[in-house]
Amino acid sequence: MAIAIDRRAFQFSKLLASVSDGLGREDVRGIKNLCYDNIPARKREEIDNGLDIFQVLREKKVIAADNPAFLKELLTEIGRVDLAEKVDEYVQKVLDVGLVEPQKVTECLERGQLMRIATDVGRDWRMLSRYLGLDDTTITSIQLQSQGDLAEASLQSLLRWQKNSGPEKATPRALKAALTEMKLLGIVHTHFQ
Repeated sequence: MAIAIDRRAFQFSKLLASVSDGLGREDVRGIKNLCYDNIPARKREEIDNGLDIFQVLREKKVIAADNPAFLKELLTEIGRVDLAEKVDEYVQKVLDVGLVEPQKVTECLERGQLMRIATDVGRDWRMLSRYLGLDDTTITSIQLQSQGDLAEASLQSLLRWQKNSGPEKATPRALKAALTEMKLLGIVHTHFQ
């Protein structure tokens, strides 16, 4: 298994290098703007290429060898469909050689949506966490780890809910129901219509 993980990481690094080589100055600027909340200000000023951005996103676990969906979403947002297709090719190649289980690919396709919802939930993340069944100990742990970053705390609570509940219970329908019960209808209309 360690060989498969190393090979997957190697293939992902090759993908990131290839994507970075295809990015122009405006592309890098566009990705930096889209990742504003994920890249600290001091690093944002220093970054002038795709590999540096991808390194920060990997460190923050926003992208990973088994979670390339956010990378594809970024590339699509800046209009680089050609590079987004490289991400699709990577996923297909990795699946073809059996390095990623199909269930993991399904999870990674939802992370981008969870990130957008988390940003919109903001200060209501603790209440949403309770509606989704997270206990106070878990909520406090997430709060301490996120160090006051509401979007990060919200995202981590959604990811924890997803992990704890499993794919059968952590569904868009369940999340929509919790948001509706909380009367956060703007978020419901934005993300579930």
